[in-house]
Amino acid sequence: MNTPYGFERVQGPGLAFFRPKGKTQSKGDPVIYINCAPVGPKEQDKSVESYIESDISGFQQHFKKGSVQKEDDVLLPTSPRLRAPAYTFRSGEENNAYERIVYIPENGRVLILVLSVKTQDALAKTLPVFTEFVTSYKGSIIFGEQK
Repeated sequence: MNTPYGFERVQGPGLAFFRPKGKTQSKGDPVIYINCAPVGPKEQDKSVESYIESDISGFQQHFKKGSVQKEDDVLLPTSPRLRAPAYTFRSGEENNAYERIVYIPENGRVLILVLSVKTQDALAKTLPVFTEFVTSYKGSIIFGEQK
C-alpha cells in the first residue's frame, strides 16, 4: 500500500499509523491507520461479515447517540471481484468524531483501514486521500519488522 498523499508514517497503534506531514499529533488532525483481526472457523468471528457486525454493535453500545452508515463498497484493483465493505461511523457526541472504515478480507483475517477525523468537513476534505490509499492495496500485508 502507498503512504497516503500528504501523510507520513509514524509510530502509533495498529499495523501502520499515518498523520499529516509535518504535524505533531493533535486532537484536530486527521489520522489514518491499519489494523487487522483474525476471522475463521476457530476464531470468535467466523467471517468478515460477522466481524463487521460485531464492530458496529460494539460502536453502538459505546456511543448511544452514534450512527453507522453503509457506504458503497470499494472496488480493489487486485481482483475485479474483490469488494471491500465501507462504513461511516459518527459518534454523535459534542466533540463529534467521524470514522470511515474499510474492511478488506484476506485469508484468515480482515484488514481494517480507518480514517479518523473530528468534523464532517475534515471527513469530506480527507476522504479522497483515504480512498486513494485504500485502492493502493495490492494484496496481503506481510507481518515483519518495521523499519
